[in-house]
Amino acid sequence: MALTFEPISQISSSKPAGNIKARVVRLWKLSDFNRNTLPFSIEMVLMDSEGSRIHASIKKTLWYKFQSEIREGKVYSFENMGVAANGGSYKTTHHPYKLNFQFGTKCLPLCGALVSGSDFKFVPISDIVGGSYDCDYLVDVIGMLTGVGTEREYERNGSATKLNVIAMEADGYKLQCTLFGTYVDELNTFLATGETANVVVSIQLAKVKRFVYESSSLNRFHRNTRCEFLTGSEELKHRSRWEKKKGKSNLYRGRRRGQNRKNASNRSQQQKRKHTKLKQQQSKPKQQQSKPKQLQRSAHAKNTKQQRQAKSRCNREFEVPKR
Repeated sequence: MALTFEPISQISSSKPAGNIKARVVRLWKLSDFNRNTLPFSIEMVLMDSEGSRIHASIKKTLWYKFQSEIREGKVYSFENMGVAANGGSYKTTHHPYKLNFQFGTKCLPLCGALVSGSDFKFVPISDIVGGSYDCDYLVDVIGMLTGVGTEREYERNGSATKLNVIAMEADGYKLQCTLFGTYVDELNTFLATGETANVVVSIQLAKVKRFVYESSSLNRFHRNTRCEFLTGSEELKHRSRWEKKKGKSNLYRGRRRGQNRKNASNRSQQQKRKHTKLKQQQSKPKQQQSKPKQLQRSAHAKNTKQQRQAKSRCNREFEVPKR
């Protein structure tokens, strides 16, 4: 008998959660503040075949039971999950509820099962900068890398960590993104490759912060955040649905416009160099020709003077005496 699965969009607190077929989009461990060596809980984001998403948690009392069974990117069937309200200021999904693993929860891998859809759910930078995005929800964003700041150390609660700020742009809107810890190392590793032209940055589950003198910024990168630096065809894997509906994203049109401006600038510089070189070539023959003409004129003057002197001598020698 084939199993029937409940869509994630229909999960509510009014009834127990039924069987769910979903792919683990993101999986991370939340550290215990008192003991960093042990996880406080295991957090994940689940997505079904309809594209609906929901957050799920495994408390530390049960993590030993499920941590070896669940892997990021795999598809599972979940049964007997607890339902709770999705609150707080670090919500990973827009679903009003979240799921909690219980002792009686069953998690079975579905080999060969596919749940299509992108791991990313990109939000336009214009919505973040414009202030229409709710900062209580973590955000997925994509844009062109336009600047990299200076690495420095950030100290908090007696511990120091690396910090750097990058600048992103899409559709003419700009955004700053703060990287911490291992994300700074990933940035340095990428920059060391030398492929810094037309770089696309995709960020998943980042916290949005607004400041007085800056419209908005991506901050507070945690273990759940994913940051990727892409070049060439790799960026095609992370194009969002709203980009695909446009046929060709404004991000790529802006990239082509920048490339066209660069090519036009190169052509104008080449034309200037060619014109300067041509003028130099044209000026050289005139200088070379002027010198022989001067020599010719001086030789002609000299010859004319000698002819006059010779003629006067000839006249004196053959002068007929007057009678």
